[in-house]
Amino acid sequence: MGLYEIRIERAAEKSLTRRMRPDDARRIRAAIGALAEDPRPHPQSRELRGREGRRLRVGDYRVIYEVEEPHPDHPEPGERDPPQGLVTILAVGHRQGIY
Repeated sequence: MGLYEIRIERAAEKSLTRRMRPDDARRIRAAIGALAEDPRPHPQSRELRGREGRRLRVGDYRVIYEVEEPHPDHPEPGERDPPQGLVTILAVGHRQGIY
């Protein structure tokens, strides 16, 4: 289990399941899964210019996502593990049409 929980918005999930080849979808899912450990991998991930969020480059595809940091000062009562951050996948698509 990583330090960050991964949530995939419905539109992004549709892109992964219906709009691309299965081998491309597998590579993208693996890259998304790696964000649980490191939500800002260098050099594949960059901040978006002009708006909130980040983009992850996976070949010719881009994953647009936001990162919410964990709040270690406010653990849940009885919680042993450190609180998790959240990575929300907003969109997935080919680099020519994602922005």
